[in-house]
Amino acid sequence: MNNQTKIQALQKQIDSGQLKSDEAKILDFIKKEGFSSMPLICDALNMPEKTVSARLSGLQDVGIVEIVPHKENVPQYQIYTFQPVKKIQIYNAWKRKEFKFQKWKKRGLKEFPEFLIEIEYNLLE
Repeated sequence: MNNQTKIQALQKQIDSGQLKSDEAKILDFIKKEGFSSMPLICDALNMPEKTVSARLSGLQDVGIVEIVPHKENVPQYQIYTFQPVKKIQIYNAWKRKEFKFQKWKKRGLKEFPEFLIEIEYNLLE
């Protein structure tokens, strides 16, 4: 399922009031509140932290939820907000994917350099 299809499916659940998935429940909560943190979401929706963390990650992956940037006095928890603009959602999803790739690449270079050198060599042939 592509990102826009997933966003439409979540929006359909919210619009119908039939919140079947945890992602839809979390997105609906953030939309209604304007912004929220993981502990607030856990408490309000009575969900375990691991579940909320995983679902927020999925919502960030499609670009519909973003972390509010902080300048100073960083709060203890990240603050999440809904991103309604489709072009920004697409940009957020791209940046998130790029970030995850860079993180994966760095880990691979650190843990498996011998394999990556072999892959790089094969790509050059």
